[in-house]
Amino acid sequence: MVPALAFALVVVGSAIALTFDRLWQDAAAVELRTAGEAAALAAACQLASDDTLKKDADWAGICQSARDVAVEIADQNFVGGVPVRLDVAKDGDVRLGQMIPNSIGEDVFVETEDHPRTVVVRAWQGRGSRNPVGLLVRDLTGAGRLMEFLMVATAENRIEALRPYEGVNVPALPIAICAGNVAMPGWSALIEKQLGPDTCGWNAELKEVEQTADGLPEMTAFSVPQQADQKQQLLATLHLIDIGAGLSDHVLAEQCRNGWSQDDLAKWDGELPCDGRSRAFTSKPKIPAVVRSELSQLIGEVRICWLFETALPTANSDQCQLSCARLVAVRILDVQSLPDGMFGLQVQPAVITTRTAVVSRSGDDSLANPYVYKVYLSH
Repeated sequence: MVPALAFALVVVGSAIALTFDRLWQDAAAVELRTAGEAAALAAACQLASDDTLKKDADWAGICQSARDVAVEIADQNFVGGVPVRLDVAKDGDVRLGQMIPNSIGEDVFVETEDHPRTVVVRAWQGRGSRNPVGLLVRDLTGAGRLMEFLMVATAENRIEALRPYEGVNVPALPIAICAGNVAMPGWSALIEKQLGPDTCGWNAELKEVEQTADGLPEMTAFSVPQQADQKQQLLATLHLIDIGAGLSDHVLAEQCRNGWSQDDLAKWDGELPCDGRSRAFTSKPKIPAVVRSELSQLIGEVRICWLFETALPTANSDQCQLSCARLVAVRILDVQSLPDGMFGLQVQPAVITTRTAVVSRSGDDSLANPYVYKVYLSH
């Protein structure tokens, strides 16, 4: 009788242990997958940082920073009460590279530190000795075996449109900055050819502008005085633009504060194309005080805006028509109020990641935008 009872207790105990072990493994799998996803996304964000815009960008340093961030984020996550540890070495658990189509059109991950856009994180965890159930059924259940997930995240900048959705606006401003021409230097020369000054930069830790070069040039775009005539208005390098919701001071101030909403883009069926083709926007180069006030609250912030190539007069003497083809991202460094209501906006180039970016379905490399990215789990 006693041996039979003992055997029954062993059977029941083993069944209970197996059940708890299964539940532990299911919970651990969710925790480990979450940790791996967070680490991969954080690393991908590092591949879309302002450092990528600097002349002779240090891609080896950027890649190491991505690996370091992945390890740091993973360590903040726990599986069964144990932190997730990743190997930070180049041949460790965080691999960087690009997805390249092979001869039959399948994407293959190729490791590289030359402009990588994809992160593969190997998140792994074994069953620790702290779990008493694991000790009881270690051999039966494989409690000490390795649990492993490969998480893939991509920082994609081949963007064909911007699309806000419920509760998430496009982080953009209703402004356009002069791209530049022979008579009037603008973004192309001052920023992209780095002919502009580099006298200051944003300190993210102190959250203030420092008068120290940071490797990113600056430019100041100017509106026109309130008394400017139509001819003078065409010389402005900073315009407020109507993206579809009008040019009222209230609408423009709201867009500066909250970005572009679904209602703002209703004219575009909720999705504003940015596929490289030139588009015309009505604008005004005289900046109202309420907009200046909103922009003053954004010092240090990064926002998307348009570049304009040409400005033409319209039937309305206080409005122009701009031809815009490119989106950029700017960090606002200073807001300058000048005589007669004139306004200066000092900016430097920046990189922004946004869920509202629509990735090119065709993978068209001509749509690559060095300033605007979408970071997402790709596999």
